[in-house]
Amino acid sequence: MLINKIYTSFTGQIGVGTLALFVELSAEGLPKDINYIKAKVEEFRTVVIKGNIVEQIIDVSNLINKIKKDDDKKVFILYLQSNARLSKISNYDNIILNVNIALSKTEIEYEDRIKDTELNWYINMNSNFIFDITDSDDVDEVNLLVDKYRLNKKKIYLSPIDADNLHDVLELAKFNGYNFGPDFKRFLWEDGE
Repeated sequence: MLINKIYTSFTGQIGVGTLALFVELSAEGLPKDINYIKAKVEEFRTVVIKGNIVEQIIDVSNLINKIKKDDDKKVFILYLQSNARLSKISNYDNIILNVNIALSKTEIEYEDRIKDTELNWYINMNSNFIFDITDSDDVDEVNLLVDKYRLNKKKIYLSPIDADNLHDVLELAKFNGYNFGPDFKRFLWEDGE
């Protein structure tokens, strides 16, 4: 696996405050053997995997399957983009998929941000959906996506992009019936602290 870094921290967006081992993947990362990572994971109940998961899905799948073989109670939290589907993981028990759906303000073309087949797969996998929010226009777009794909509002998390709009996004989430999912790691502590 190509690893950018491995560190201990707390989950900061959904299920805030859970002590976890974070494994950050990167195409430019250093190669690490799966057994090396597995040894690091052993003392933790929760493992968060971020970065280019889809590009390294075979290694990620092998790691998860190998760890679950020894400890089927371990929880894995995977942070993904909505435009690519996971494959190769044999068992999704205790795997939480947190999927970030890019909105139009990212200036990524719609067909590159939202792929029906992949998004429907994540919906069927009972994934959480995270939307980075700057203002009410973003929430209007979220509402359109929720209606179009019949997304479960209980699985929607509105995440303010900066501390200046925390309260506004909180109120928008409450008004629209969504979860509020600020990234406390971004606002309160740095990765690896």
